This record gives sequence, C-alpha cells and structure tokens, in this order.
Amino acid sequence: MNGYRRCGAGRLAAVLIGMLLCGRLQEAAAQGLEPGDAAADGASPGHVVPTSSLGGIEPRGAALLLSGQRGGEVPGAVLWTLAGDAGEAGEAAIVVLVEVDGRELLAGSDPSEAPVEIYGYLVDNAGAVAGHLEEGLLVSRRELADRISRGGLKFVAGLTAPPGLYSLRVLVRNLATRRFFLARQELDLRPAEAVGLRLLPPLVAEPGAGWVVAAAPAVDPARLLAALPLRGRWPSAFPGWPSAEPLELVLATSPLGDGHSLSAQLLDRSGTAILDPEVAVGAELSPAGGLASHAARVAVPDLPPGEYRLALSLTDRDSGEAVSHSLPVVIHDRPQALAWTDPEAPRAAVPAAPPVRAAAATSTEIEDARLRAAYESALRRWAAGDAVAARRELSELERTVVGAPSTRSWRRLFNLEQLAVLALAERRPAAVMGAAMLHRDMHPWYMARRETDLAEHSWQLAAMIARVAGSITVWRPPAGFSECLLLDLASRLAAIGQWRGTRRALEVAAEVAPGSAAAWLGLGALHERTGDPDEAASALERLLRDHPGHPEGRLRLAVNRARLGSERAAEELMRGLLEPGTPLWIRTLAYQELCGLLIASNRSEQAVALVREAVAQIPDNQRLRILEVYALDSAGRSRESAAAVARLEGSVSQASTSPRYRYSRWPDLDGERVRATLAEAERAGRAALAEELP
Repeated sequence: MNGYRRCGAGRLAAVLIGMLLCGRLQEAAAQGLEPGDAAADGASPGHVVPTSSLGGIEPRGAALLLSGQRGGEVPGAVLWTLAGDAGEAGEAAIVVLVEVDGRELLAGSDPSEAPVEIYGYLVDNAGAVAGHLEEGLLVSRRELADRISRGGLKFVAGLTAPPGLYSLRVLVRNLATRRFFLARQELDLRPAEAVGLRLLPPLVAEPGAGWVVAAAPAVDPARLLAALPLRGRWPSAFPGWPSAEPLELVLATSPLGDGHSLSAQLLDRSGTAILDPEVAVGAELSPAGGLASHAARVAVPDLPPGEYRLALSLTDRDSGEAVSHSLPVVIHDRPQALAWTDPEAPRAAVPAAPPVRAAAATSTEIEDARLRAAYESALRRWAAGDAVAARRELSELERTVVGAPSTRSWRRLFNLEQLAVLALAERRPAAVMGAAMLHRDMHPWYMARRETDLAEHSWQLAAMIARVAGSITVWRPPAGFSECLLLDLASRLAAIGQWRGTRRALEVAAEVAPGSAAAWLGLGALHERTGDPDEAASALERLLRDHPGHPEGRLRLAVNRARLGSERAAEELMRGLLEPGTPLWIRTLAYQELCGLLIASNRSEQAVALVREAVAQIPDNQRLRILEVYALDSAGRSRESAAAVARLEGSVSQASTSPRYRYSRWPDLDGERVRATLAEAERAGRAALAEELP
C-alpha cells in the first residue's frame, strides 16, 4: 500500500477491538539504530526505529480510547494531513504524526526495558471504527532511551479511509509505569468539490531537533515523506517558533481566489485570542490530497516565550463562510533549534485526564444507565433461551437510541454496546460469545423487517465481539471461534449481495486467522465476482502460499490468471488439477477451462486429445461432450465432429449440480466446521451470560 495501511470502510467496529491482539512483546526497537547513527536528524527516514505488535490493550484501555478524552501525564501532540488518493474507491491517503515528550514518557522506567504502546483509531460520524493503528516499541537499550528522553518520540503512519467525517483517537502509553498521552483530532476527508472551503492543518518543517522517529515495519517512511510538500522533512505536530523570526509553513487549501482570504490568530492557554499576526501567502507548491499547497509566512510574534496555539482561518468574503485549523506552538528566544520536548522549553505540562466526577448524575448519565440495564436485560433473556423475547427487547432498545433526534445517536448506540461488551470481557470473558451470537442473529431479524441500517449495525457488533473474543489475554475461546463467526457473517452478507460488508468481514477474518484458507478463498471469490481479477489473484496466491494443495484455490487462481492474460501460468495450474485425486467437480472444470485455453491458442489437436481424455474419465458430463464437438470443429475434423454430435444427442447430463454452476455460487467457507464451532460457542456463551447476569 505504498506505506499506507488500508482501513476498513463503513462502520467496521471490529477493527477497534482488533487492537486487543494477543502476542508476546518483541524486541524490535533497537535494530534500527546503531551507535553513531545521526538520529538527531528527525527529517531523515533512514533513522527510523521499527515497531512491533505489543501484547494487546486491555478492555479498560480500549474504553479509555472510546471515551474520546484528551490529556494524560505525558505531553504530546497529533498532526494529520492528506497526501492524495489511495487509488481505491476514492479513499483518501492520510499521514499521521504523533509526538510525545520522551523525558516524561520514560520517567520512572528502567532504561533497559521500557515497553511503549501506540494505539489509535479513526471513528466515523456514526461512531463506528473505520481504521486503526497498533504499534509497540520496546526501548531495550540505554542509548535509545537517552535519545528519546533528550528529543522525544515521533511516530509516523499512513492510513487510508473512504470520504467522510472522522475523529482520530490516539493513546501512547508506557506499559511499565502506565503514564500515557491521550488525544483526539477531528478529520474532514470529504471530497474538496463536495465541501467548498477546505483548509488542512498547517505544516511546519521540523528543524531536526533530536526526534527518534518510529514506524511500523510495513510502513515506507520515504514514501510518506515524498507525499508531503516539505522537501523531505517531517512536519512538526508542536513546532518551536523563534520569537525573532517569522514562522514558515505550508498550507493546503481549496483554490485561493479573489474571494478567499487567510488570517491568523495566536491564542493563550485559556483559548483567548491575544494577537492577530499577518499571514503572507507565497508560491504554490505541489498539490496534496487534491488541494493546492502554498508556502506561507506568519509575521514575527510580539509575545513573550511560552506555549500558545496558532489558529489559521480561510474565509469566503462573499458568503462569510470560514474554516480554521489550529496548531500548538512554543515561542522561544533560544539561539539554537528548540525541541518542544526539551526540559528547558517554556511550556507547562499537559494536565491529566480529569477523574470521574462524584457529583450528582446528569440526565444523560441517568439515561445511559437505563439503556445499559435494558441491554443487559436483553442479554439475560438470550441466556435463558428465550431468543424471540431477547431479539424483541434488543430491537426496541436499539430503535429507541437511533430514533432520537440527534446526529450522534448511532455513535451513542455503538459506544453503549461496545462498552457493555468490554465490561463483560473483563468480568467473564466467555460471556462475550453469547453477546456475539445474539447480535449475529439480529442481522436476519432486521433484514426481514427491511431495517437495513440496524441490520448492518448488528453484524458489525458481532464482528467487533469476534475480535474481542480472540484477543482476551486471560482466556481462550473455543478453537477458531473468532474466525468462524467472521466467516459465517461473510457468507450471510454474500447471500444477500452485500459485497462491501462481505469484504470487510473476510479481511478481519484474515487478520484474526492469517492462515485461514476459507478467508482467503472467500476474498478471492469476492474480488472475482466484483470484477477485479488482479485482487482475486492476489488473495488466491496468499491462500496457496499457506495451502499449496488447495484444489478450489488453484482452480480459481488459474481462471483469474487466464483472465489477466497469463495463459502459461493458468495452464500449469490447471494441468495440476487433472489428477484422479482432485474433487470431481474441480477436475471437470479444469478440463473445460484448459481445453478452452488450448483452442484459443490454436492448439486444437491438443484440445481434442485432452477433451477425449476427459470424456473417457467423466462420461456423463454433457458440457465436456459439447466441448469435444467444438474442439473437433476447431481442428477441421468435420466428420468426427458430426459423429460426436450424434453421440451428444443421445447422452444425458449428470443429475447432480453442474460443476460450473457450483463454481458460480458463493464458495463453501468450511461451513461444517463453522456451524459446529458456533453451535458450541452459543451453548458456552449462553451459560456464561446466565452466570454473569442471573
């Protein structure tokens, strides 16, 4: 993905709890820096510390991210910008930078082992998660710890997401001390032509002030840098501004015509505007994300050193419409470049997230408590075996929430149910299987009533819970439960033609179980059905990498290779399927497809020999006999062709489902195993719910 991570589109809440992945901490941090590396040059992508997956965020941490709060003991900042189209269905390519104060992050840690987790997710306007970041950094060398303490940690990532409005939530935490940084940024990824005025967060080139840059191994930092109009330098999420100099920056905006004007304000820590410096717009640079990029300069600030916010506004003078973005800045009077993580920087610590208030509950809190009780009541009925009453009760609750006259009603519903499931995961992990099976069954319940939005919500909740179940570190669900639930959801969605949802469910299944033959087979069949043989071939090659003898995977890959013009590769795959041990329907299709390839490449005599071999082995397949006539005609053997036609008229087609029809249907994604696993999971999940919610 050229340094970018593909995000699930729509409301795939499963990705959120995908941050709960299990695994052991891996010492990948130090391998990117050797003694003597010039790591102080934060602009150089050559000095990037690779990250790895950590052992997972516990339910309480996921709830902290869900809350959308800001703060923490560790000062930090988040910056995002667009870098163009990702090339798939108009998805936007996003560059995300997270900066934290290294001294505060590592305070109280053993420099020989300080595990740092970096989690983030994009939540869409309905409250569902559309993409995520999940990285870990084990600071296992004193030299690396010293560099981070002196200059700070800058994490860079690339994401893609469909057009829309999003909230970016980020958590950086030292697992040894539990000190953390928590942030939220609002993103507008709607197409420029659909919005009117556009202004992205301003970009200030980092002067190379000592940052240690971290990125996932799959990320290509050089490509991320090349996508930014800063001539190969990272932007700063919290720049230092010499008090005697103007601030040079780059602005990405909708076209700056006669009717548009740019202005700036400096705000103090209370949010009060205290200065209106001039903004001079300079040359136009390379475009970013479909917007015009301009070099700009903000006049010298007549203010004492300290921490401020620089707010930039773009205004349409005719309509009065305006859009703005702000950036935290540190104005300083030091002669050398200042890293804002420097202990001498003129700034105050970011206050910690406020504790839960002990004051009287508000009306919203009282209503949320009532809704949570109603949700638990539906789960209680489900546990007792009264499926109809449970579905009715849950549907009444969900209709009540989303029917409220509020644009945030969907987000409220997602948060309500997600937090309830997280609480269950903490108290009794096995109970989450019962909740998952209820939400799975709500999908056909709503579809039968043509309530498609609630049906979509239901399968996404079930997918999210599948990720929870497979990620709880203190418990293991029945083997394959998460994979089987996602495969079941994918097949249900495919049956009603919801291809986008099918793809998302299969992609998450492939994440949960990377070796899942069924998930990769499903993705290959899906891309084939939606007319994308390149993606189909890619998924099927991934399948055969782990399961080289998979017959249906080989057949489908051969068919798609032929469609892409790779006849030689297709022929080799098909010939490997002609052995007697291959399932009959696959062998029959391999004969048919290979014969067609031979005729198309003017090898009709070979086609005749092949199809006669096929007819001898599979005499009751009428399509093979028709193909024999066609091959004889192509070879100019008209007399034999006429005789074959006579034999064809007296033949009877096989009574069972034809192989070609079977190929055209949605593949069986290990259905027998899926049904057995989910039946056992439902039994165990209901029992656990009954114990937890008596």
